[in-house]
Amino acid sequence: MDQVKIVKVFQESVSELDDEITALQTIRDILRAFVVQLNIAAHTHVKFDMFDDAEIMSVIQTLSLSKINFKEERSMGDLNKANETLSTLKNVRIIYLPPCTVAASHYFGENPEDNASKSLFEFIRRIDLQKTKPDLRLFGFNNPNPKSNETYGYEFWVTIPDDLEVPAPLQKKYFAGGLYAAHCIKMGDFHEWQLFGKWVENSTEYEYNAREPFGMGGYLEENLNAYSYFVGEEKAAKFIQLDLLIPIKAK
Repeated sequence: MDQVKIVKVFQESVSELDDEITALQTIRDILRAFVVQLNIAAHTHVKFDMFDDAEIMSVIQTLSLSKINFKEERSMGDLNKANETLSTLKNVRIIYLPPCTVAASHYFGENPEDNASKSLFEFIRRIDLQKTKPDLRLFGFNNPNPKSNETYGYEFWVTIPDDLEVPAPLQKKYFAGGLYAAHCIKMGDFHEWQLFGKWVENSTEYEYNAREPFGMGGYLEENLNAYSYFVGEEKAAKFIQLDLLIPIKAK
């Protein structure tokens, strides 16, 4: 076999490997999205009858991994369609956040979430805010938002009565509120921001509407059940759920 033919054989082998790598990466993405769906069902008590869902069963059949023959058994179009099916969130809510006055705490540097929360939570407990405002809500967002692995900041807000005095270094701010898409996650599942963003991008009814605060482009994270957190035992207190919030408007 001459040198030209040898090179051609190697090129064909490399091309086949590239196709298989691409297909395997797609299958990996599908399985990751599938795990996300199951985790959502497990932690939010949402009924997920995957064996009664024709779309899901079609995906499972597509992902027969015991023998993968990419050229004959399935096309990349089938895999991409399966990936799209599983990567679509189904538990997004549309909510309106009313205008409110907040006490804000901001920290830039190492562990910004922990450091930003410290002074704010001390303030809340010192004045027993949960007693005078049992409907208090707790929001947070990166400020500024990191582009990669650089140092970033975080800002926490707690809703307060309009006439409440706020001591430094905390700041008193006004939040205009507005329409938001909301998606509930278990604390720590922040990778679902990506799926949530795609949901907004693909929506036929709503579109992203950037607004203040611009730390994350208007995106917010709300720690749910703030009242229970602050009335409970401080050492045992923890947040277990978050609402991811994206500002939207009707198309």
